[in-house]
Amino acid sequence: MDLASPKISVVIPVYKVKDTLHQCVDSVIAQTYTNLEIILVNDGSPDSCGAICDEYAKKDDRIKVIHQENQGLSMARNNGIKVATGTYFGCVDSDDYIRPKMYELLLKAMLAHKLQVVECSLQKGESTYFEQEDKVIVEPLDTAFERIVYPGFYNVWNKLYAYDLIKDIQFEKDKIYEDILFLSQVYQKIDKLGFIPLALYYYSQEGESIMRSNYGQKKLDGFWVIKRAMENFFNIAKTPRAKEILRKNYLGNLQYHFHSLLENPHLDPSKDNLKKMRSLIIENSKKPYLNPYIKLINTLPFWGYRMFYKLNKQRLKLRN
Repeated sequence: MDLASPKISVVIPVYKVKDTLHQCVDSVIAQTYTNLEIILVNDGSPDSCGAICDEYAKKDDRIKVIHQENQGLSMARNNGIKVATGTYFGCVDSDDYIRPKMYELLLKAMLAHKLQVVECSLQKGESTYFEQEDKVIVEPLDTAFERIVYPGFYNVWNKLYAYDLIKDIQFEKDKIYEDILFLSQVYQKIDKLGFIPLALYYYSQEGESIMRSNYGQKKLDGFWVIKRAMENFFNIAKTPRAKEILRKNYLGNLQYHFHSLLENPHLDPSKDNLKKMRSLIIENSKKPYLNPYIKLINTLPFWGYRMFYKLNKQRLKLRN
């Protein structure tokens, strides 16, 4: 291993992204840090993505291509991790792209401060979230938790990891919100990380995604993945501020899934999920009886709260 320029393995899962794949892969190829292993995992894409991947491999010997039957995003990432040979690991979603210096800056911070995880800021549309500064902030996890409220920061792709840290952690198969669970398991192994407040990752949200679909069984199952992740985070958090940030974030998630499930009763005919979510909402509310919504969640039967919620939504819509 070249200690001065260790290899970074970058995994890019590929599925039905022929319109964005070139921009994504080109942005990784164009990195100013060149000692890369670029692993394209064609997850049984029915379009021309597989052929595009093969063409890239012919032009750049840093590129490996895995062709597999469709197994989903998690297994594409897991299979990419299995064949990775780098000292460090990163991943990029194939409908996104990265700035030319992303991996150079992340690795420089990693080596200078002897870290196992470094993350950068990201750009989503016109939003960059933080004042753009080319500096490295080494911080405890409790400080890093403050960014979890921003879209994208609970994802895995705006980060660089020591490969030995993540090689035995699997992305959950056939589940959504798998990123936050993976991240919670990574954070259980460290006590600090580096943060570069530069938007080096461009999060486009252009590809097909269950995350932007209507509420269904996958999202319901995904909630229980979030629950496991949040329990991991709560076990790690030390300061009252970090615990409060996590609690509020979790409570917001709970209420979203509770209300979505109320509007889709066919997903929970026994109401077992609603009952569990209601208990979790009360448990994670500081003063449940001072919050009118949570008080009603706790006191009204489900049909009564569903009626109240629908009427209140209509009232708010008319006001706007």
